[in-house]
Amino acid sequence: MFQSQFTHLTKLLKSKIIRLFVLLALLNNLSGCTYLIVKTAATDLPTGTIVDDMWLEQKTDYTLTQALPSNAEIAVGSYDRTVMVVGVVPTVSIQRKESELLEENNLIKGYYNLTVVNPYPPSVSVVEDYALTKLVETNMIGEIDPLKFKILAFNHVVYLMGYANAQDHRMALKVASHTAGVVSVVDAIKPYPIYPTAPVQYIPT
Repeated sequence: MFQSQFTHLTKLLKSKIIRLFVLLALLNNLSGCTYLIVKTAATDLPTGTIVDDMWLEQKTDYTLTQALPSNAEIAVGSYDRTVMVVGVVPTVSIQRKESELLEENNLIKGYYNLTVVNPYPPSVSVVEDYALTKLVETNMIGEIDPLKFKILAFNHVVYLMGYANAQDHRMALKVASHTAGVVSVVDAIKPYPIYPTAPVQYIPT
């Protein structure tokens, strides 16, 4: 009996330590060559690789940036190899080109191209958007596990991706919409069990 209790305690401690290191990696934007296989809940969410998503974000951002004109402003996020592209592009043809490039990437399971067309893009602060992303993540701690979601900010609009049950879904939207500096929240969270056709919703704060 003692042996079984000890084994259970060891597994529990290991799982908490792993989740702590993953959380620290997200909050500090760390990268590395070690693959961290993360299951964001014990039984109900798909297994994804954080490093895979980070690499896919960088690769997609580079590919799109090389193909876009200098007056386009975009940001890229990935969750479980579903990619979201947000920002501003000058023409509809450029927007279509983005979608074509995303379609050609066999590593992407699915994508959201949420860029808007504006020939006169607003001035966007990458530093402010990064800080806002981290602020939303920090505010989630204690309320909900931020590892369940991909949080992306662009021009004070927060975009959420991931898989969640109804309770966690509502909490994520509440935390994001009540974070200082957020003007609106775009909801691309899929309910679990996963329904691939779940629509993207735009939620004013």
